[in-house]
Amino acid sequence: WHSNFSSTTIAIIAHFLAAGPSNNIDAESMDLPVIQETCNDLLERFLFLYQDLDHQNPANAFHSQFVLQLLAHTHLQSCIGCPDILALRTDTLKVFGVQGALALSCAVLEHAIKLFQRGDVDVNNQISTWGKATAKTPLKLNRTSGKESSAALAFSEQNWGMCTRHYYMLVAKRDHLALTEIVSMANALVSPATDSLLDNGSLQVDSVVEDLGMSIDQHMNICRTNTLSLHGLLT
Repeated sequence: WHSNFSSTTIAIIAHFLAAGPSNNIDAESMDLPVIQETCNDLLERFLFLYQDLDHQNPANAFHSQFVLQLLAHTHLQSCIGCPDILALRTDTLKVFGVQGALALSCAVLEHAIKLFQRGDVDVNNQISTWGKATAKTPLKLNRTSGKESSAALAFSEQNWGMCTRHYYMLVAKRDHLALTEIVSMANALVSPATDSLLDNGSLQVDSVVEDLGMSIDQHMNICRTNTLSLHGLLT
């Protein structure tokens, strides 16, 4: 489950960072300084959490297309067909039980953006020769064994458990109405996702990228946008 979140997120962020005019792959936008600048701004003020990448309303935190698409395609999609059992109050569980998945989505997005920010992952390696997003596991040299390993860069409990729990505490501050709105927005993206499944049941990442619908104007405006700090999420 963690692996699915991670690989899908890396592919989505890679395509976003490489997107040029008309949402096509742009070689210039894949220059390392440009990528790092974009990642810095996304991370510094947690812009990646906000609806339309707009910080003006703190209530829009956790409404970004990054978060909603990830929540829809990697979690809610797999919940389709689950029966409602009145005695177990599964209807309530579907709303409040999503808190963990939402926190996981936020944490894995931060993880993926930081991989590109530090240069641990190369955008070029995540984009195929046909301009399609294709997630590849990042590797890092283990100085003890002298071999490359994915453990140090993996989205795992050891590496990202504390961060995920911090996001969970922030998500848990949202009331029933706010959580219901987030689930409703994400659910609206679930149906299109069913048409994007491959024969083996996995998700076609390129369709997720296309569904993001982020314009190049939003991408280029990231570096000029003043946003709220994470402290704003606590209010």
